[in-house]
Amino acid sequence: MSAAPVKIIEPDATSLSLQSAILLYSSGRGDVYATVHAIDTHPEQPERRLLGAGIPASKSALAAFAAAVSDATSFTGMIPERLLYTAPNAIAWWLPSQARRVWFKSTDPAIGSVSAVVTHPPLFFLVANDAWYIAALADNKRPLATTKLYKAPYFNVWDGNEICTGNVGLPSHTSPDAIKAYENAFFRSNFTHPNQTKLVKYPGDATALWSAQLRDPEQILLTADILQPTKETIAQFIARATTEKSR
Repeated sequence: MSAAPVKIIEPDATSLSLQSAILLYSSGRGDVYATVHAIDTHPEQPERRLLGAGIPASKSALAAFAAAVSDATSFTGMIPERLLYTAPNAIAWWLPSQARRVWFKSTDPAIGSVSAVVTHPPLFFLVANDAWYIAALADNKRPLATTKLYKAPYFNVWDGNEICTGNVGLPSHTSPDAIKAYENAFFRSNFTHPNQTKLVKYPGDATALWSAQLRDPEQILLTADILQPTKETIAQFIARATTEKSR
């Protein structure tokens, strides 16, 4: 999957002028080298631009380049306590177990259209490459890179942990200050149907689980013993999701 384009033009900008260029070189072993090139004007054709001789990129030159696009690709500010990972166009965080309202709009008569406040397991969220993911955690504590992930026991989630957004309105930016907006978008959406089988360890799978949970919201059924394990840790999942889409 190709990377999402980086928008660096301000809405009121009217023109841009080419100032310099950075060329990146890499070897098969993962070595990276960069050179910075001035942009020259063609002596006989002033409208043409020429790539000047390059010099090895210094840390200050690379820092200047990063600063030029930081408004579109990075986050500055206080680090949220629940933030686990951040990179250009990607954030990951966790949500402790808590009681939150959910809405269902299912054609299955066992559920139908209903809303209730239920206790949810601790959760892991990731937004990367214009995709949105969720997984469950077995322990209600801040996870580590090596923490194992479980399938999130919810409708509207594909195998591979990607959330089916449908017509849900999502934040326009991927940054830590959008965490609460993403959580609200998830819990306030209408859960309509399971997108996979063997979603939970419960007789009758996810539909039977949610039917029982919604009939008696006071009981806590969304516990670690019903979670289906995935084959990935948080670090493995982030590595996969940030390089390719699951679906």
